[in-house]
Amino acid sequence: MAKIQAANMARLHKLAHTLPESQLPTLGSRAQFAGYPFGRLSENIAFGYPNAPTVVQGWMNSSGHRHNILDTSVVETGIGIARASDGGVYYCQVFGKQLTEL
Repeated sequence: MAKIQAANMARLHKLAHTLPESQLPTLGSRAQFAGYPFGRLSENIAFGYPNAPTVVQGWMNSSGHRHNILDTSVVETGIGIARASDGGVYYCQVFGKQLTEL
């Protein structure tokens, strides 16, 4: 899911959680495509940071992003990084917990 979103943001040169112009525009649609039966999902995205440690530092300095990272209700994470044709780097981290009960 994170790789898909990072690649789509890089291709479109757009930083957004929802990309209506892509084949999988939402986090939910990406989870369904990946076959991830989620009970909980969240996502952090970033652009313009020179490397992964600075992205994490930026996220940790943002209350919403920090909450996603420290959220104990999620137990899995995926990371995607993609470079756009102009050299810009897009980052995506997805957090999840699979649905265990119907």
